[in-house]
Amino acid sequence: MLNALTNFFTGKAEIVIVVLLALSLCYGGVKSREVDLYQKQLEKTAQIVSVQKNSIETLRRQISVNADIDATYQRTIQDADTQIASLRRAVTDGSRRLQLHATCHADQSTATASGTHAAAPQLTPDAQRAYFRLRRELIQVRSQVLGLQNYVTSQCLK
Repeated sequence: MLNALTNFFTGKAEIVIVVLLALSLCYGGVKSREVDLYQKQLEKTAQIVSVQKNSIETLRRQISVNADIDATYQRTIQDADTQIASLRRAVTDGSRRLQLHATCHADQSTATASGTHAAAPQLTPDAQRAYFRLRRELIQVRSQVLGLQNYVTSQCLK
């Protein structure tokens, strides 16, 4: 009877060991698939992060180049403003004159005996102010166009 009991438990123990071994293999296989899945997700995420880092670095370089372009043309505009203000002061205090290319049609009532008018052609004060404003705007627009052209050739046409 002891032999029968021993044989019974020995057979059961082998079955239990086989079942435990099968369960551990199944659990290991499930874990292995999960690890593979997580590894693939990690690789995809790392690739996305790498692409985003490259994009950020490219954007930083473009921003730096754009800031340099802007600073260059802003300095040009500031220098022109300074030059125009200096010219305006010189014209106002009489040390410089605006050169005009004009002809005067002499008024017969104020003409001298020689037929010429004694006054030199001059701009009215309003025309003088408009001259300085137009000159500044011309330089500003020219600088803006050159800046945009530089931006297009250095950033957009790469």
